[in-house]
Amino acid sequence: MNEGKENAPDDKKHVEPELQQRILKVLNQARLPEDLVNHPLTALKPDVAKAILAHRDTVGPFGFTDLEQVRTIRAIGPNVVKGFFGAFGSMSFGAWSQPYSVQSPVNGTNTLVAHAALLHNGLVLFLKASCTPPGETILWDPSDETNPIFTSPSNEPDVNLYCCGHSFLSDGKLLVVGGGGEFTPTVTDTAWTFDPGSGGGAGEWTQTAGNMSVPRWYPTAVTLGGGRVLVASGREYAPPTHPYIDTLEIYQESTGTFVPVSGPPADPTAANRDLPRLYPGLHLLTGGEVFYSRTGWRDTGGTEPVQSSYFKLMGPTTGHWVEIDDLMDFPERTEGMSVTLLEPGGPHGWMAKVMVIGGGEINTTGQSTAEIIHTAALTPVWEPPIDIGDPRLNCNVVVLPDGKVFVCGGMSGLNTPCLMFDPDTNAVSPMANVQYTRAYHSVAVLLPSGKVAVTGGGSPVIEIFSPPYVFNGAPPTFASPPPTTVHHGHTFQVESPEAADIQKVVLVRPMAVTHQLDTEQRVIPLQFTQSGTTLNVTAPDGVHPHPVAPRGYYMLFILNGDGVPSKAEFVYLH
Repeated sequence: MNEGKENAPDDKKHVEPELQQRILKVLNQARLPEDLVNHPLTALKPDVAKAILAHRDTVGPFGFTDLEQVRTIRAIGPNVVKGFFGAFGSMSFGAWSQPYSVQSPVNGTNTLVAHAALLHNGLVLFLKASCTPPGETILWDPSDETNPIFTSPSNEPDVNLYCCGHSFLSDGKLLVVGGGGEFTPTVTDTAWTFDPGSGGGAGEWTQTAGNMSVPRWYPTAVTLGGGRVLVASGREYAPPTHPYIDTLEIYQESTGTFVPVSGPPADPTAANRDLPRLYPGLHLLTGGEVFYSRTGWRDTGGTEPVQSSYFKLMGPTTGHWVEIDDLMDFPERTEGMSVTLLEPGGPHGWMAKVMVIGGGEINTTGQSTAEIIHTAALTPVWEPPIDIGDPRLNCNVVVLPDGKVFVCGGMSGLNTPCLMFDPDTNAVSPMANVQYTRAYHSVAVLLPSGKVAVTGGGSPVIEIFSPPYVFNGAPPTFASPPPTTVHHGHTFQVESPEAADIQKVVLVRPMAVTHQLDTEQRVIPLQFTQSGTTLNVTAPDGVHPHPVAPRGYYMLFILNGDGVPSKAEFVYLH
């Protein structure tokens, strides 16, 4: 049994209730001694496992209710219970903290937010969850987990951006499209950019040179690379009084304007798609296609076929949808979330696979499952469903620097379970419970510290999750800041005193999330060699327009042999 690197409590009064509950749950669920012998966290000797179960059956019909009942078993010895503390502690389950609530820098009141984006200066941009204009922008400094630091930008948009879509541009600005709430007068066709480095350093909003072709409420924005962003979905105002918007348009960074997308001359409407979701889950594939995952916030009654699909660009503003013949086992994924994962293969070293987690507002049978599709093949195929335990709607999903997938929220009630998915093994592991309800209107973002911040969903409290790797030893460090700019396909140097122990170097695209939609996040493992204290690292994808890693700002993490990541440094991939 692994006793862990953390300090284990030595008596009952030091045992946190959640830790005790984890241990007792496993002991009480065991039916045979082999269940405890083969359990990865207990791994007991057969005679010890037999003694624990024999004593449990004398305690009562519900088994152990307190760890003291386990301590009294003379046959097991004192180190067994102490070993439980390490095995079921933070090094296996991670841990949550609750430093403070989101606070308005204008009046100091606690504030609910529904949008969050990590900027390349390390601050997190929050947008209020309110249909009442005007909206309010809040900038949070997550580097101080003791003293709340919330500031305002130098200006605010003159429209409410609530229920907008967003993604990052190639220069690190955040593009925000549409939004405005639920009522006809407030839904907007405007778009804005937020520059974290302007406005005297406070950040500045600027309206784009052109507006969208139609107001969009609950749209999705996908950065394509090459200075373009695809905008899809939305309604001109709240359902069911207005049909769903089935047209696409592309934002061009060079002009600050939007251009409608059409099909080829022989079929001009082939670019239109009656997707049945607002905020549809769209993901940029490594070939430049945009995959539709069938997730989304709300069913719109659209008539789309049950299969998934992807949009294939044929020119700067032309393209068409391609159906995928292989069907998901649970294609009704309303209020689920999807993420892009990368796997080796393809002409540029990496191919995308898309993971769908939870969802199923109408057909609930898939709520407790996840599904993965591999897009490397000409005919993409879905893997069999993965059991994730608890049913989830509107969960939050964050891909960590080590490539594992953290899932929290999406369940009603307080103190709900979280989980970790390992794409290398398809294993699902329980994580420490999140205290507040984190479902609709909650947000979760990966921080430069490697931790995950969660807020919203009905509570202004910020909860910060420290993944198990935080408790697995000291993180590696940078001897000096890495280059501020690196180029696609080029080699650059990273200095670290722990270079000999570095096992992985990754670029992580900062998140921009709302309503369980994030088209940005991807973790890109990089090739590297080591010489002394120097890591010679090769940046990804030297082929324009760089769909593996679109131009922009990334967090650079180095991870040691124990899987512990460094604190991230931001680099500009040009």
